Amino acid sequence: MSDQSRPSLWRVLSDTSRIISSNSLHFAALSLLFIFPISLFNIIHTLIQPPSPFNSHYRRLLSTVDSTSQGQIPSFDKSQLIYFLLILIFHLFSVSSVTHSIFHAFHKNPIKISSSLKSILSSFLPLLATKLAYFVIFVAISFGFGIFIGVVLLGMTVIGMETDPTAKSFMAVVFMMMILLVAVLVYIGVKWCLVDAIVVVESKYGFAPFDRSSSLVKGMGSLAFQIIALLAILQWIMSGWFSVLAGGVAARTSDGVCSGGVAVQMVVYAILSTAVALFGPAATAVLFIHCKALNGELEELKFDKLGEVYVQLTQDDVADKV
Repeated sequence: MSDQSRPSLWRVLSDTSRIISSNSLHFAALSLLFIFPISLFNIIHTLIQPPSPFNSHYRRLLSTVDSTSQGQIPSFDKSQLIYFLLILIFHLFSVSSVTHSIFHAFHKNPIKISSSLKSILSSFLPLLATKLAYFVIFVAISFGFGIFIGVVLLGMTVIGMETDPTAKSFMAVVFMMMILLVAVLVYIGVKWCLVDAIVVVESKYGFAPFDRSSSLVKGMGSLAFQIIALLAILQWIMSGWFSVLAGGVAARTSDGVCSGGVAVQMVVYAILSTAVALFGPAATAVLFIHCKALNGELEELKFDKLGEVYVQLTQDDVADKV
C-alpha cells in the first residue's frame, strides 16, 4: 500500500462536502426529517425543565432517598425515558439514511428519498442490535476497569502508600488511571469507527461489525483518529454553546418566555447542530469507502481522479429523483 494511495483528512472532508453539495436537496430533506428533530428535542427538553434545574434535581434526589428509606419504590421519570428513546430512534434513522445515500452517491448510483427510507427498514434493527452489543462491551470494559482500580488501590495499601484522596501519591495514581482509560477508549473508538457504516452497507450486525471494522481500519488509524477528533471538537463546541443557551433558558422570566436573543440563538444552534450531525455519518461513510478500496475490495476506485467516482447531480436532477 503506497503512501500516495492513502487518502488524507482533507480528501475525505472534501469528498464528503462535494457529495453533500452535489445532492443538497436530498441531504437537506434527510436532515429535516431525521437530524433536525434531534436538535429540536434537545431544545424542547430544556424548555420544559424547571427554571432552577439544580434545586429541582436536588429536591428530586432527596425525595428519592426519602422514599427508598421508607421502603417505597421511587417514582420513575417517564419524560427522561421518552426523551432518550426519541434521540436514539432518530439517531438510528439518520445514520441509516445518510450512510446509504453517501455510499450510493459515491458510486454513481442515483439516490432517492424513497430508497433512503427503505434503508431504514432494513437497517434499524441491526443498528439497534449492534448498539446493544456495544453497550454490553462498554459495560464489560467498565467493570474490568473498576476491578483494575480496586486491585491498584489494594496494592497501594499493601505496600504502605497513602490512599487518602488528598494525598499527592493517590492523586497521581488516579490521574494515570484516567489517562489509561482515555487511551483505551480512544483506541476502541478508532478501531470501531466504521461499525455503523458496516451495518448499513454490508448488513452485518451484533458483534460481527466490530471485527470487520478493526480489519478495515488497519493502516488507517491515524486518519480515523483525525476524523474522530475533528468531529468530537465540533460536537464539544456545539455542546458548550448549548449549555450556555440552556443557562439563558433557565434564567427566563417567570411567565416561561425566553428572551428574543436566546430564541434566535436556539434556532441558529439547531441549524448548525444539524449540519454537524449530518457531516458525522457522512464522513464516516466516505472513510469506509476509502478503507474498502485500500483493502482491495473496490478496485474501480481511482484515487487520482476521485472527483469522478460519483456522479455530480444538479439541483434539477435531485428534484426529479426526489
